[in-house]
Amino acid sequence: MISIILKSFKIHKKKSVLNIIQFSIAFFSLMLSICMVQQVLEYRRNIESIMDSDTVQMSVTEDESDGKEPPKTQKDKYSTIYDEIKSDTNVSIGILDNISVYDENNMVDNAIMVNKDFINMAKWKFQDGNIEKLVNYNDDDVIPVIVSYSLRDKYKFNEKYNIEYMIDEGTYNATIMVVAVADKNSYIFTGNATCISDTIKNKEDFMIFPKIADFSDLAYENNVLIKANSDLENIEDRLSDEYENVGKNIQFISLESQIEQYYNKQKTVILATMIFAIIIIVLSLLGTIGTILSNLVLRKREFGIYYAMGLSKKHLLTMILGEGMVMFFISFVISIAGSLAVTFFMASEGFKITLENVAITLLVMIVCMVVCELLPMRKIAGQEPVELINEGAGK
Repeated sequence: MISIILKSFKIHKKKSVLNIIQFSIAFFSLMLSICMVQQVLEYRRNIESIMDSDTVQMSVTEDESDGKEPPKTQKDKYSTIYDEIKSDTNVSIGILDNISVYDENNMVDNAIMVNKDFINMAKWKFQDGNIEKLVNYNDDDVIPVIVSYSLRDKYKFNEKYNIEYMIDEGTYNATIMVVAVADKNSYIFTGNATCISDTIKNKEDFMIFPKIADFSDLAYENNVLIKANSDLENIEDRLSDEYENVGKNIQFISLESQIEQYYNKQKTVILATMIFAIIIIVLSLLGTIGTILSNLVLRKREFGIYYAMGLSKKHLLTMILGEGMVMFFISFVISIAGSLAVTFFMASEGFKITLENVAITLLVMIVCMVVCELLPMRKIAGQEPVELINEGAGK
């Protein structure tokens, strides 16, 4: 029976190509919209896996300094500001900066440098090791580092490596020791954005260093995260005044607010993609049902020949169902392949296909298949074998 189904599908494949294309696009759009919904639902969890959502980011929105002060002088002022605030308030101020790391083969790996407050504020999980040595680092000769799960084979746990790193246009040599390997589901902020949550990354090669050099201007202007147990408003006022003194306007936005902004931004895209998928599915269903019904009229002679060969009505119904299953299976495979291609390029943004996504799309496919096959199969079931045999004989 399977060989008959495949042979029949092959004979009529030209008529099925359009339906396959339509359903492939529909299932692809549907799966992408489901993935986007899942990404939105997981976004909060991913952010909060790094830091509490009530953490506040400070970033510069307007720079009117016109280079009035040398960079070194500005950085010293920034450092002094934060030291003074920390000395008389109950606040944690986390800062991160970007580093380029070159291994012995001159291959570059991305890294971030963070201060002790950032390390204590972060909620990273590890496959091996812990952050104790980063917290206790004090300009030792060997620098303790954390590596991402994807770098665990290149930089092995508890091993030392000679590297060269570049920060703020300066290049230095150092010996590092891997003291922890991040869990494979760990996320990080790479920073340098007005909304630091926009820089969240997963499944990328990265390393985390303790503070081994002065932070750059860019770090002080975009990558400052504040966790205040009290008196946050007073801290924000003090920082605003100090930055205004060097000609810069700043804003404060909590991670919670950034999550809400992300939700609002994604709503339109998800809704548009979902509506597009539904429209394509409905049009594909109508087109496929019409094609199958018209084919039944044109294929009466073919069905009559099958009856004359000894096939029963049950076999004929099975053949029609089988043809539909082949068409939907091909569409489903194409849509999965397209979705996997998209997620491959967007994996670092946390965009992924899960079994739940596939299961939902598969369920929709089965419903579509039942709807498409129901009317044609009922029409076939209502035909008398003798009528089809006469059609097959040309009577």
